[in-house]
Amino acid sequence: MKNKFLLLTWLLAVPLLWAGCNWFGNDDDEITIKPIDWNAEETLPEITTTGENTFGCLVNGEVWRPKGGPYFGFGAQLSYSYHEPSGGFGLIVTRKLRNEDGQDSLYQDMSISFSAKETGILDSVQRATFWDQDICSLNDMDNLSLNENFPFIFEVTYLNTTENIISGTFSFVATKEDCHDTIRVTNGRFDIKYAN
Repeated sequence: MKNKFLLLTWLLAVPLLWAGCNWFGNDDDEITIKPIDWNAEETLPEITTTGENTFGCLVNGEVWRPKGGPYFGFGAQLSYSYHEPSGGFGLIVTRKLRNEDGQDSLYQDMSISFSAKETGILDSVQRATFWDQDICSLNDMDNLSLNENFPFIFEVTYLNTTENIISGTFSFVATKEDCHDTIRVTNGRFDIKYAN
């Protein structure tokens, strides 16, 4: 019992000791954290085919890119997968903004999934959705979805299964029954280096 108590004490004390260490250099070094510029102009990423892990589009005419955290795992800014044998491709992108007081002011996500085994050829579009906490949504499963009555484009512009790169462009209109809001997604582009 005594050994367990000592082990537990040691496990609790080690993180406290680490907190006192200066991991960033000498004590004389000045550490500055750059403040977030909430008014910085956002632009669309270039259309590339080199696996840059970029994503961007216009949503109702305004630049829409992944933003906020967390940066990995559930709720990540940019989650993606491509399954080579089936050609199944999926993207989930989140945008989370906080105001100057640190309070959440915007939470949105977009998801796109389709099947493509060759450049330029889509076997099917399975899903395209947009969710905004302030637009006709009760929860994050209550999305506006691809409306196939409007023109839409999902194009794979580059697919290299040797280098694990998939790139493409997209545009679509998302609507929902009993919702007066319409989301027009245009000028979309992605360039992904996926894990095999």
